[in-house]
Amino acid sequence: MYEFKLPDLGEGIHEAEILKWYVEPGDTIVEDEPLVDLETDKAAVTIPSPRGGTIASIAGKVGDIINVGNVVAVIDDGTGAAAAPPAAAKAEAPAPRESAVPAPSAVPAAPQAPAAPPAAAVPKGPVPAAPATRRLARELGVEINLVPPTGPAGRVTPEDVRRFAGGGAAAAADLHVEVKAREVGEDERALKEFAAHAASTIPLLDLEPLPDFSKWGPVETEQLRSIRRKVARKMVTSMILVPHVAHMDDADVTLLEEFRKREKDRRQGTPGGHLTLLAFIVKAVTAGLRATKAFNASLDPFKEEITYKKYYNIGVAVDSGKGL
Repeated sequence: MYEFKLPDLGEGIHEAEILKWYVEPGDTIVEDEPLVDLETDKAAVTIPSPRGGTIASIAGKVGDIINVGNVVAVIDDGTGAAAAPPAAAKAEAPAPRESAVPAPSAVPAAPQAPAAPPAAAVPKGPVPAAPATRRLARELGVEINLVPPTGPAGRVTPEDVRRFAGGGAAAAADLHVEVKAREVGEDERALKEFAAHAASTIPLLDLEPLPDFSKWGPVETEQLRSIRRKVARKMVTSMILVPHVAHMDDADVTLLEEFRKREKDRRQGTPGGHLTLLAFIVKAVTAGLRATKAFNASLDPFKEEITYKKYYNIGVAVDSGKGL
């Protein structure tokens, strides 16, 4: 039996929600076939099966939360009995203490032997990776379970495999630590610092719990999870810290609209053929930010500094089933 545990997904993510199972207990699965869809607070990903075999059990039902390190599925790959001999060989050294015990009793000690190898030599467990990436790893002679992932939601990318094959585990691990530290610094650490110092640093900011609305009538509650929870945090933080200003003005876009229609007709049936005014609006906003640097700045209330950014990152809000 092979226990597939949820690997480290990176980016400070500790849990994932089950969106869809591709298998049920008793089903037969081939290595790299889709096993389950999971959603973290960053993205929804399909986790492939790390082994081929028969599904003995699965972790839970759709909507359940799985923590990193928890068993996702148990796969009967027919290798459970074969794993014992190498471990038993390692355990033979301390055997003289148990010389009075009949020989058959030495077998139960075998499952404890895998702890004997040094920690650095033990694979950290299967990681999400596309079939093409796994094939590349096999071609390069790389054990993919040892490759530190830098892709979305802890996914191993072809670049990770090539880097591991060319520079060794140390270089790949250093990059993984650097990427993870940067991502944590942008998210979790910043949120913790904000929560710890906001009340004393930002005047009038005093968050209070909401009242019990059920006292006044029927209510329905829904747990915030995964992407929607992350969106809610970002939206609330934005509303609190970013000044919101509405400005109305008129512009004659007659010539621009004529140009847009001509381009739309010319691009029909090609990528980007559905041309709308939004593309031109984003271009105009970027030009405005470039011309007025104060609009592309951030105030750090802790360091009492203003950061003027010389790059332009335009976000577009989309109304989806998971929120704005």
